[in-house]
Amino acid sequence: MNNLDEDKNVSPEVPAASAQEPKPNKINPILLLFLLFPLLGIIAAIATGRTNTATSTLIPPPAVFTPTTRIGNVAPDFTLQTPSGANVTLSSYRGQWVFLNFWATWCGPCRKEMPTFNRFINGDYGDHTGKVAVLAVDRVETPDQVNAFMNQLDINVPVVIDTDARVNNNYGVLQLPVTFVIDPTGVVRYEQFGEMTPDLIKQYLADQGYATTIEF
Repeated sequence: MNNLDEDKNVSPEVPAASAQEPKPNKINPILLLFLLFPLLGIIAAIATGRTNTATSTLIPPPAVFTPTTRIGNVAPDFTLQTPSGANVTLSSYRGQWVFLNFWATWCGPCRKEMPTFNRFINGDYGDHTGKVAVLAVDRVETPDQVNAFMNQLDINVPVVIDTDARVNNNYGVLQLPVTFVIDPTGVVRYEQFGEMTPDLIKQYLADQGYATTIEF
């Protein structure tokens, strides 16, 4: 009996495993790599974008401008109207040297050179009638504007109006004035960018064997 009672009063033993605290969950290394790789890709893309932006800002791509020339080529033909409405065609001047001048009334150097052309066609630089002509192409102005200018300076140079700048663009005219010297066969021989002076006219004519009586 006593042994039985002693057995009842003894507490049951607790297993050793249940006495330990539960172990914390560990992060799977493979899962960690899957999380890190996209993050690293995003960081790399941002860094590359910043580098490219900085590079393009600091070192822009080189801009190359290659000027064109019409020297040695046939001058593009055209037909334009005078301020009075008459048609004039460039090729109708074949057989003569032509000073094809691009100008406008608002252009300072154009205003200075127009009296020079006027003296030229009036024989002040020698009698070249039937051999040398001048044709002035006004850029995108009205007949009233051109007539007012011509009357103010008492100019009788032949003028046509390029109302939509089509002819200017075809000749590659970027700034005014520009003069193309065209030979009797229609080929451009000289290009004068800027004001045409008596000295330059004398030089161009002398190169072709024309005597001049220009006085300065």
